[in-house]
Amino acid sequence: MFTYQQNKSTECLPCVAETFKALTQDPETARKIDDVRRLNACGNVAEAKKRKDSLPGCLYQTREVLESIGEAKYNQGKKGRWRLQSQCVLNGLVMCDFDHVESEELRVKSEEFAAADFSQKAQEMGIVLVFITPSGEGLKVVFIADINYNLTDNQKMMAKQLGLTAKIDKGTKDSSRLSYIPKWDDILYMDEEKLFNYDNPLYDEKYGKQYREGNSQGRLDFAEDTAGKTDQAAELTEDLSAINLDENEDGVYCYHGVPYTDILKKWLELTGGTPDIGDRHDRMLGLSGELRRIMNNKPANVLWLMKQADFYEEFVKEGREKELERMAVDVCKFRPRGAMSEELAQTLDSFGIKYTKLEVQNNLPYDDWADRLLALPLGCYEAALAHVDNPRVKPGAVITASGMYSVLLTRCDYQNWKGDMQRLNSLVLMCGEPASGKAVAKEQDEHIMLTMRESDKPARQAEKAYKKEKNARNTSSKAQKGEALQEPGGIIRYNVVKVSNNRFYKHAENNKETGYDGQQWFLHQYMFSTELLSLINAKGGFQEKRDIMLQAFHNERNSVDYANSDSVNDSMPMMFSGVFTCTRTSLQQFINARNIGDGLSTRMTPWVMPEEDYHTDEYRASRRDKTPAHLMEEWGARFDALKCEIKGLERLVRHVYDLCAALGEEARINEDKVLNLERKRLQDKVMAVCIPQVISTQPSWEEFVKTGVCQIEQHHLDFADLMCEIINRCEDALFGQLLQDMYDNEARDTQLRRVYDKTAKFYSMLPDEFTTQDVQRVWGYKSNVAASSKCNQFIKECIIEKLERGHFRKLANAI
Repeated sequence: MFTYQQNKSTECLPCVAETFKALTQDPETARKIDDVRRLNACGNVAEAKKRKDSLPGCLYQTREVLESIGEAKYNQGKKGRWRLQSQCVLNGLVMCDFDHVESEELRVKSEEFAAADFSQKAQEMGIVLVFITPSGEGLKVVFIADINYNLTDNQKMMAKQLGLTAKIDKGTKDSSRLSYIPKWDDILYMDEEKLFNYDNPLYDEKYGKQYREGNSQGRLDFAEDTAGKTDQAAELTEDLSAINLDENEDGVYCYHGVPYTDILKKWLELTGGTPDIGDRHDRMLGLSGELRRIMNNKPANVLWLMKQADFYEEFVKEGREKELERMAVDVCKFRPRGAMSEELAQTLDSFGIKYTKLEVQNNLPYDDWADRLLALPLGCYEAALAHVDNPRVKPGAVITASGMYSVLLTRCDYQNWKGDMQRLNSLVLMCGEPASGKAVAKEQDEHIMLTMRESDKPARQAEKAYKKEKNARNTSSKAQKGEALQEPGGIIRYNVVKVSNNRFYKHAENNKETGYDGQQWFLHQYMFSTELLSLINAKGGFQEKRDIMLQAFHNERNSVDYANSDSVNDSMPMMFSGVFTCTRTSLQQFINARNIGDGLSTRMTPWVMPEEDYHTDEYRASRRDKTPAHLMEEWGARFDALKCEIKGLERLVRHVYDLCAALGEEARINEDKVLNLERKRLQDKVMAVCIPQVISTQPSWEEFVKTGVCQIEQHHLDFADLMCEIINRCEDALFGQLLQDMYDNEARDTQLRRVYDKTAKFYSMLPDEFTTQDVQRVWGYKSNVAASSKCNQFIKECIIEKLERGHFRKLANAI
């Protein structure tokens, strides 16, 4: 037998089969575990830890816990069976905890343990329980110990047999180690008889005393099994030494002038002080997951702070430094989402640090993005960001320029990851505070889109002349006798914000020509706005334009068939792209909790401007160089004239596909619906940014124009990596929480009605042998028929047996 705790503040009690089943089958357990996995996926490690800490836990290696006087805050001075290594009596069972098992390996191992033929192997190996941990990233195996070896050495031998030596958590060498309860569906194998009844007093006689004295080290060395392993922490050893934090004049690492060590000390004080034995792993995980918010989310910075904790030396003594390296790397994989914990907020507030702006934007690695971007050949984008002084804004200038270049490539297409021919569709959104540098998009539009405005001029002039003559006929009887007016049908692609819906549809109907393949092509229309509110407030029905934006991403058809004699009556694909800049205030009117579910947010290619860093643009005494402007105009004209299938992109298309597939796999493992939704349209958005860079960095533009064939180099793939990360993280920063709230609300609104069933309580009130009348009395039934029906139900469930007519006997003590 073994023991359990309802929570970390309660005594340790015997865990019988009925108790274990009740805990693992409790809907509340499943809900909490689901929350843990969702929060971890969102990067909210601290909140996930809180949810996990509220789960019941088992001490599988402990038969009983001896009484002692409590010394913790919650039990100080109280006598009870408190979870301490010094009070644990061994039972001869061993638990192996395998942490951070890669998703594919976890799937394979889970299928192996859950297979029907595993039972025989389990009996041979002495395994009595296997389950997936609440985090969803590990496995726990409980088995019968070889009495010739202590717990640690037994764990090493089992890990070797299972091929999981590199994943073993050394913290389970302590007999007081608490293992959080799994949900019933996560149990892969269980030998109920042995799990709840096995007890070997000889094992405690041999090893119990040394364990209670704190000596739990093993004797076996399986270093050769891990010599060849390469985990992420090992690969990043050099990076883990590259600390990048602000220093004061004494060389002390500080945050807003406050030493990080002081912040750490205060945070530990607010979260319970130095952890007890068995809790160190979880406390260090909480520390790294929460304080990374103020350390640029960099593994090297986080690892340095972990080493400043007063209990770090305990990890060193146990040879667990690599575990902490891996932990620092793992927590920084995820982007923090949502508000910081109350403890961290209180910690910063105690030092007078304003923390209200530490949420989303400061967690975007602008400096890293800028460094990576400027190390690459950018082709047509070079000129587009030439006059952007702030390097942190340059990646955003690439995003906005891509929305213009891609619409000019309207006469081109490429083979996408589905094997279909696809054109470039972009809706670019740049969001930031007023005067934050968003004017870069206006300058780009002025020059890149000059070629489109020039090509629109003849049709614009004809349209003006038509309206002038039409007005004249309304006032002149002589003019009315002239020939009937013919409405001009020239191509107009550059739409102003205040375009009426009817004019927009007429432009869409007229904007067509013969493509390179001999088929009729509708050309993309374009719109630019320096403020979203201008679009929202413009006359002409904003909702109609919003519908057009939704349809344009996949060039869906829009049918217009109004009775108005002046209106368009046609069905045509929506070819529409645009670049829009906005503030957070106006964005909330454009995309908010009421309409987040329509999918427009996932069609946007967003950029979030960095918060004010008090950067002052360079003072120029001489006249500004016009070369970048001319180059933007040149590239705009080149792209507008291009008419072909862009070939040779297979390597890039596959690379971007693999990037998005990896995000999908991460979303699946962590059950992150938001990430899963965000990555679904990411492929097309990244390609729309990358293709202009690819074709403008070819060895010979003339050769490309002749053949339409691209050569993909490594720097093109590096550029795609960067754009994929930027677009995904900016989209999550702007819309992630709205999407999460949408899913949470849907889950709440569609959940099954909670019914409080008193069956278990009433069953316990029945005597071991009872009658139908007893059931009627206890349940409060008004008829004997209902009581008989309940008894028949229990018989079918093998809970009771029938002795004679109207008389029954319990087969279970409790249900």
